[in-house]
Amino acid sequence: AQIRLSGKFSSPLYDLHRASQRIVQAVKDTKHLQKNIDKFCSSDNSAIRDEYTNIRINIARILRLIEQLHRGDDDVDVFELDDHKLMAKEDRARSFTNIDKMIRKAQITPEMATSLMNDLSYSKAIIRDLTRAAKILFSDTNTELLQGQSVMELEDEDIRNLSQAGSAE
Repeated sequence: AQIRLSGKFSSPLYDLHRASQRIVQAVKDTKHLQKNIDKFCSSDNSAIRDEYTNIRINIARILRLIEQLHRGDDDVDVFELDDHKLMAKEDRARSFTNIDKMIRKAQITPEMATSLMNDLSYSKAIIRDLTRAAKILFSDTNTELLQGQSVMELEDEDIRNLSQAGSAE
């Protein structure tokens, strides 16, 4: 038997369900990423170690910001999630550029490069899902403010355009 909820309750519950789905997906992607992080962060190869350290830093930045939002720190808001998402995207783009250079200089093997490319995709998904969950959970519930936030939030395409504009300069 399914209980019918009024709109007053169904919308917030649906939002919580969406946020929890995003968190579950981020945890699953983290599980896939963990093996290589453990392996390459303790590697003697500084090139691959540095790349995996950057992945960890980008995820940690998002987690720290989410914790600040959770605590209600006055000096942070949900819009900063987009800033961190953009920085992570720029770091990923730099990493993809470096992969080819590292292979040519024999700093990493093609197998390491493949693992790194896959793990960069996992990190992108983790950051995207955590960001979306945090926006759902920590956006102001005041309808007018929420509508204003949704107008101001950067979509993935906006972030892509900003990233391309920044790299063209």
